[in-house]
Amino acid sequence: MAKQIVFSDLHFGSPTCSLRKETINKKLLAFLREQGEIGQLILAGDILDANISSLTQAIEGRKDSGPHERFGFRKWLAYLFEQDSLDVEEIVYVPGTRRRQSSKAVRYGPKRKHNRKDLKTISNI
Repeated sequence: MAKQIVFSDLHFGSPTCSLRKETINKKLLAFLREQGEIGQLILAGDILDANISSLTQAIEGRKDSGPHERFGFRKWLAYLFEQDSLDVEEIVYVPGTRRRQSSKAVRYGPKRKHNRKDLKTISNI
């Protein structure tokens, strides 16, 4: 049976979002690769936090005053899926309470691999 991996309340845009840091993402990516086939990657809750920063910064990230760039949601997804490094059958998004649109889960890409072109669609949810 394929695994389900859940990420909840990531709050991209918040200065406390640890996934904005490349060092954390390298360790996370290594862990996810070790899992093998992932049936569902579930993104739940408040993925973006535009209450603390702009929506653009939450999605795109920003460059800090130094050599380090902070990941936004779009770059984080691209980083996870670059070079087909993960075997994920489906991405599911379950909106958080701050999302004013439908509370229904959004499913993307059943039984197919994702590529960079697909990531633009996923990150526009």
